[in-house]
Amino acid sequence: MERTDEGLSSTAGARDPDPLILAGGPILTMADPERVEAVALRGDRILCAGSLVDCRAIAGERRQERDLGGLVLIPGFVDAHIHPLMYGQTASWTDVGPQRASSIDALIELLAGRAAELEPGTPLWAYGYDQRRLAERRHPTAADLERAAPGRAVYVMHSSGHGAVVSSAALDLAGIDEQHTVRPRGVLLPLVQEPQGAGQRHRIEHVRADGDHHINGP
Repeated sequence: MERTDEGLSSTAGARDPDPLILAGGPILTMADPERVEAVALRGDRILCAGSLVDCRAIAGERRQERDLGGLVLIPGFVDAHIHPLMYGQTASWTDVGPQRASSIDALIELLAGRAAELEPGTPLWAYGYDQRRLAERRHPTAADLERAAPGRAVYVMHSSGHGAVVSSAALDLAGIDEQHTVRPRGVLLPLVQEPQGAGQRHRIEHVRADGDHHINGP
């Protein structure tokens, strides 16, 4: 028997719901033991996960019971809005998040170190910067990226995943200049090329999807 709460205390309020016992189907705990015969609940608390006899003893006389009818009961899942594919992709990128780069100079140092490991002409991919947590409280500029990796295509994703800064070489490689307008499926997306080298990630990805102009990713 596994008891995961303090049971029915004498201080329980009168408005506390009656305990509920679920049984009659496979109950997977995702723990040890992996399967139990029954589970006793009170509100959003688990009183007991074990045998039906134990659950009834802990729940007491004022209990309700529900037959699962052979259905499987498993713990609920809460989606924390994760992106597993993006996580796998960025696992091979250079981490320039706040824990590793607290300033523009530190970010440049990380990028320069990674650039030194790459073959000439290979784009440098990085992720995780947050201008609000950099000492300078600004986005990296195209000039900053040029200092880190002169002449190399550099793409640094923002920690939000919804934006990026890119080097001038990256825009050149994609065939983008001040007059260039990306047209995904006929929709015009005006491109503002600024000295900062900042641009929305989806704009760059639209270019990558273009059969004529793309930056090869890892």
